[in-house]
Amino acid sequence: EPTSPSARLVAHIPVSVLRQAVTLATTGSVFGRATLPVDATLVLGRLKHDVKMYAISYTAGRFAEYAAEGTAIPLVAPGSVMSGLMALPVPAGDGQGDGGDEESDSAMSIDTVAFIHGTVSDAGQVPSRLFDDRVCGSNGVSDMAEILDCLDLVTLSSFESSGAILSAAMGYAAVAPDGLGLGENSGHPIPYLVARGYTVSVFAAHDAAKTLAPRLSAGTSLTTALVPVGYSEGGFAALALHNLAQSAALRGLAPWVPLSLPSGGPYDLLLQGQLSLAAGASYPVPAYIAYIATSFSTFFGVEAVAVGIEETVESFFDGSHGVGEINQLVAGIVGGTSGGILSANVEADVLAGNLTMPLVGALVANSFATGWAPQARSSVHLCHGDADDVVFSGSADAASSLPRSSYLALPESTCSTHASCAAFCMFDTLNQLASFESVPDNRGAPCSSDQCTVRRGRRPVTQ
Repeated sequence: EPTSPSARLVAHIPVSVLRQAVTLATTGSVFGRATLPVDATLVLGRLKHDVKMYAISYTAGRFAEYAAEGTAIPLVAPGSVMSGLMALPVPAGDGQGDGGDEESDSAMSIDTVAFIHGTVSDAGQVPSRLFDDRVCGSNGVSDMAEILDCLDLVTLSSFESSGAILSAAMGYAAVAPDGLGLGENSGHPIPYLVARGYTVSVFAAHDAAKTLAPRLSAGTSLTTALVPVGYSEGGFAALALHNLAQSAALRGLAPWVPLSLPSGGPYDLLLQGQLSLAAGASYPVPAYIAYIATSFSTFFGVEAVAVGIEETVESFFDGSHGVGEINQLVAGIVGGTSGGILSANVEADVLAGNLTMPLVGALVANSFATGWAPQARSSVHLCHGDADDVVFSGSADAASSLPRSSYLALPESTCSTHASCAAFCMFDTLNQLASFESVPDNRGAPCSSDQCTVRRGRRPVTQ
């Protein structure tokens, strides 16, 4: 099995362009596009580095054995290659970026942020391929219309790639894995919302980045710290990774997670399933129900999809269809409703929360809204829209009671849909990263009273 990761330079983006892009995206009408009513002062103050973007390839490495356990089939085929996007800040000593008193030396030991994408079912719509067909700052190009379109700083449909670029400009390393079954790993079933799957793709990507960074940027090394971040499916993954990094099964393997920044995620999969099914025809994305049913049937061997349509529904998730197309395909089978995808008895058990039923048990086992605590000097910050019409806010409300957690709840007056809340959570994430101070890896250290203070509650939205 090849173990040495590889990287291909795909873009070099000047920090001056990133500053202009963020300023224009948040302060006025630009090229006929709407702008975000957010205060980007803190983020702008931290944008100090040019950014180099790389498409990376890597294997499960130290996580290969873990990937082969705990599911009905392996999470990743032995020896197969995974892919993703990596962003590195250009050290001030390279004569690029602003430098400043705090950056007088080109040597950098930096933390890593993992940006995990939202729901993707098309194997080619992944972070590593963001730059395949377009130039975004490469070769000195700095046309503002092009940069804004490429980074998508207004609608942020590329939450993970935009975030990776901007966090690298703040001085972090960033990885945005394509995920198992996607990108170069396509052809293998996609473990959608299977928590263990994210530990393989994300933690192995962090290992790859630690190997690649010194090769690609002299004097740059990465610490053991990893901050998982994401929206929607990526938000689920970020919280799951925080929990699993503390597990006995990953002791000695997982990175140190001092902070996680989950946004818009279904942290309680049973609750999300119940609310989606109860919504019936009004639920806008029945493809999500079909996706998790197919995934859990495949990886946990549980009954889920209605008899007679299992193979047809499974074929929708072969990596060649986007979520919008799958919605139409599902509607062609069961009509425009979330009902009918699951077998009748399974749907009844999910709605009743019957814990003896295998699918319900698997949903609960892969949920992280309650029942655990971030360890000492580690914390969680959540962001979610109160009026989210796809991933209901009940999961975030529950997770906001975790010890050492804080919560930005976006009122309906700020954003009223799952998609429209993403950009606000993106800037909340960036603000958290801009104010974050690195915490030394002290796993196993005792927790003093001040370190164990529970931070809870809702924060007002900065308009």
